[in-house]
Parts: sequence; structure tokens; C-alpha cells
Amino acid sequence: MRLGSVSFGGPIASIALFQNAVCEKNKWLAANEFQEIYTLCKIFPGPVATEIAIAIGRKLSGRWIGGIISGLCFILPSWIMVILLGYAYIRGGSGSTTDAKLSFFLKGLQIGALTVIAASLVNMAKPHWQSALFWGVGIVAALATFFHPTYEPVFIILLGVLGVIYSRQKIFRLSAFGFTLLPLKTLFLTCFKSGAFVFGTGLAIVPVLESDFVQKYHWVTHAQFMDALAVGQLTPGPVTITATFLGLITQGLPGAFVATLGIYLPAFVYALLLLPLLASWIRRSSWVQPFYAWVTPAVIGGIAASGVALSQSMISNPFETIWLIGMLSIQLWKKPPTWLIIPGSGAGLFLVSLLKHYL
Repeated sequence: MRLGSVSFGGPIASIALFQNAVCEKNKWLAANEFQEIYTLCKIFPGPVATEIAIAIGRKLSGRWIGGIISGLCFILPSWIMVILLGYAYIRGGSGSTTDAKLSFFLKGLQIGALTVIAASLVNMAKPHWQSALFWGVGIVAALATFFHPTYEPVFIILLGVLGVIYSRQKIFRLSAFGFTLLPLKTLFLTCFKSGAFVFGTGLAIVPVLESDFVQKYHWVTHAQFMDALAVGQLTPGPVTITATFLGLITQGLPGAFVATLGIYLPAFVYALLLLPLLASWIRRSSWVQPFYAWVTPAVIGGIAASGVALSQSMISNPFETIWLIGMLSIQLWKKPPTWLIIPGSGAGLFLVSLLKHYL
């Protein structure tokens, strides 16, 4: 629940916070165990960060109830925030006007998220600094993901398969705010489809939701959908909480519950039922070591590519670049609590905006 309350910045930032909490701070999982969970969750469709939260809870407790509690606690903080913001949005009649000072706070949150991602990459890559194979596979995965982010899970699996082939055959060498009266069943199925069949991070689900809510069913306008996406980005936790906001403004509180159930139910099924079976089968296979030898740098390369893409969209001037470098330096050398970095960055940039205004 604590991580769900402070994991601003989307799924990659959430995953970085998980890695820091369970591997580095509390030593609950070894790095290779966390990377195994991350890789397997990437194979399944649906919101990856939520699936990782569920899978970690199940693994640490050894029971399904641990996974259910972990997943629900990760979702709950952002769900509450979205419901409150949604009602404010409905009453206010508009959610698209953002105060200039608030925009500084949001920008600070985004930069803080980038520093968490960057520091997590450094920690994940440390054991492999001397491996030419690691750097080769990681760079290939980063470039492929950067130019074609939708296919990141495919790249990870293909590189793992190539690792198996390489180890066995040596083929090559690499050193509106009136509620629409839509049926709740349709709302549930629409969100369930997005959560069950779309691969990639939670951000990959957004275009599918936009296609259904705006273009196919005309439940909301494009401007309203973008407001919903902004709320999903503003709150911590999974970005797919956007679906809750959409359910709320189209069908009220029942719609919020139904949309939440639809978007996250597949993640619980995958993480609690299918992931343990797949992990058990993989561990019994002789090709598991070469597979993970290539998958590990592929995963890290994919995260690096996502971080670069995020930085290109977030950083727009030299001051923000300096702020990012400063926050990253603080995190790497002073090592404050990771959960404090993102809100601390937002608060710091907000204070700078106040000083700029009054001075």
C-alpha cells in the first residue's frame, strides 16, 4: 500500500520502486528472482506493475491470499484518489485547466520518476558490468523497444529463445458529465478485454480504451478521455486506474467498481494461476539458464528505452535537465528512501515555482 501511494510516474517507475523495496532494502527476493517475476509478467497481457505486485505477494506469503492482498493494496490508494478527483471533475464541469504552479509540481513528480528508473537500472546492471554479452543483448533490446515499444514482450521472448539456440548450437556469437445509460455488462467486457488481451505496460492499454470509449461507443469525448488519462498519470499506482475514472464519469460509482473489476481481474488470474505454473515449468527445463542469460539484459534494455522515451516527452528545457541530473545525483550518492524521491521532487519544483513567482 505504501508503494501504491507513492509510485508516481507510470509502470516503469512502479517496477523500479518494487525492485528497490523487495531486493535492495528488505532483501526478500534475490535480483534473479525479481527479474524472473518481471519477465514472466511481461509475457502475459494486462497491467504489468499490478501483476508484479500480485506475484510478489503470492511468492512471499506462499498463498493466493498474499497475492490478492498485495494486488488490492497496490491499487487501492490510486483508486481512492481517482474517485475523489472524479467527483471533483464532475462537479467542476471541467478538468482540463491546470494551474501553472500545479504544472511545476506535476513536472517535478515526472522528473522524480525518471530518477527512480535511472537509479534502478544502475542497480540492476551492476552485477553484469563486465559482460560483453550483457551489453550486446541489452543494447539490441533497448533499440528495438525504443523504435517499436508495443512489441517489447516479443523482443524479450525472442532474445531468450536466441540465448537457448546460442548455447546449444553456437549458430552465432555476440560477446460530459451526465451519466450515460450504458449497460454495466458492456462496460465490464470493454475493460476486461483491455486488461486481458493487450500486451505491454499499462500505457499500452490506453489506446485500446480510447478506441472503445471514444470512437466505438462514444461514451466520452476525446477531451474527457485525455482528462481521464491525466488523472491516471497524476495519481500514484497503476496508470490503468484511468479505467476507474472513465467508469465513474459514465456510470457513477457502480461504473467505477465495474470498470476497476474488469481492467484488473485478468491481472489477478494471470499472476495467481498461470504465472506459477509457467515458472515451475521453466525451472524444470534445461534451457532456463541460457534463456535468462539473454532475457535479463533484454529486460533492462527495454526499461532503459522506456526511460529515454519518457525523458524525451517530459524534459523540455535546460532547467528541467539540470533538475533531473541533480535528483539522480542525490539518489545515487545520498541514497534517500526511494519512495521519497518522486513526491520530494514534485514538492521541490513546486517551491521553485513559488520563489520564481514572488521574486
